[in-house]
Amino acid sequence: VCFPVQINQLPRESQLTVMLYASPLPPPGGAEEKGKQRRSVEALGWVTMPLFNFRHVLTCGRKLLGLWPSMPGRSGNARTSSPNFNQPDSVILQVDFPTSSFEVFFSTPASADFCPQYDFSRLDTISQIQLQDVLQKKAFFWLTTVDKQLLWEKKAFCQSESAALPLVLASAPCWQWACLPEIYALLRQWACLGYLDALGLLHASFPDQELRRTAVQWMDSISDPELLDFLPQLVQALKYECYLDSSLVRFLLRRAIGDIRIAHYLFWLLKDNLQDSQFSARYQHLLAALLCCVGRALRDEFDLQCWLVSILTKVAQKVRDATPSSRQGVLRESLDEMKQFFTMNSSCRLPLNPALHVSGINIQVTHTCRLIDLQINHTSPSYSCLYGPFFVA
Repeated sequence: VCFPVQINQLPRESQLTVMLYASPLPPPGGAEEKGKQRRSVEALGWVTMPLFNFRHVLTCGRKLLGLWPSMPGRSGNARTSSPNFNQPDSVILQVDFPTSSFEVFFSTPASADFCPQYDFSRLDTISQIQLQDVLQKKAFFWLTTVDKQLLWEKKAFCQSESAALPLVLASAPCWQWACLPEIYALLRQWACLGYLDALGLLHASFPDQELRRTAVQWMDSISDPELLDFLPQLVQALKYECYLDSSLVRFLLRRAIGDIRIAHYLFWLLKDNLQDSQFSARYQHLLAALLCCVGRALRDEFDLQCWLVSILTKVAQKVRDATPSSRQGVLRESLDEMKQFFTMNSSCRLPLNPALHVSGINIQVTHTCRLIDLQINHTSPSYSCLYGPFFVA
């Protein structure tokens, strides 16, 4: 397959997306029935891969790609998903890229020397009203084609509105190599964004590495307590990094080393995202990097927390599967394993809050807890903390 795109026009973050479709064999009927059957195709699987590796070298040679099954009702897929080699029934696709005697390297261009900047008041009245209406939309997915054309044409007049940068960059007509110097000059000259606006530049619509690196630099001023509030969004933003070694990954690991609370919550967020089959390999690598950075003492603490959660999961499963009349008895029997856990371990940090050390479980209080009958039945065990009883719903 020869694509009508020159290599020197490809952005560094270009992705090759392959979709496999199935078409039924034409029936032995008339031509009209054959035409209907020919139009009914079914998507079987898809896969994406970057055309440039993390060293910025163009892919060449033979590659094996495992396809992800297509889900009904989902028209799009995340752009950075790795090939599917975990599922034993996945379709393996062989792709042969052209080879050459030399490597094709993507060289990052320098920003332009000059980027015009004008005062907003120099615009005529009609243009000011039009531009203000567009800037009030705040989110770039509300921009129309006309809005994007206006923003990019008048970008030199928008720099007084620092929060408008995501809207302006989303309006860029292309991200080819020849367009990057102008975009990088605009990025360098723009006033430093607050971390709330910088978070918007980590969206999947902005895969450029230089742009994401600048956004992470602007977020570096955020305090540790504030970072905890944005940690779930940042962990999700890791899905949209083209390469595993990125500024966002280094930022999260560095802040986790400096604050035990960030390390704690980052561990459990990464562990929770291991359930995402498309990105589990990426999160496994990040989790391993985190465990290497935090040291042996915290790794042992995480092992205890995982052990505690596994016991609670078993107890909840047994109570849920039991009949309503026997759930109190099943709960009493199942909590014996919890008692043995605290007999072997003097205390354990509570996964919900690392500031709480759990030193035991108050079985008498737990037996009197009411079972709440919802779609799934939950219990509320009472833990004996170092500072008094603690209830977990």
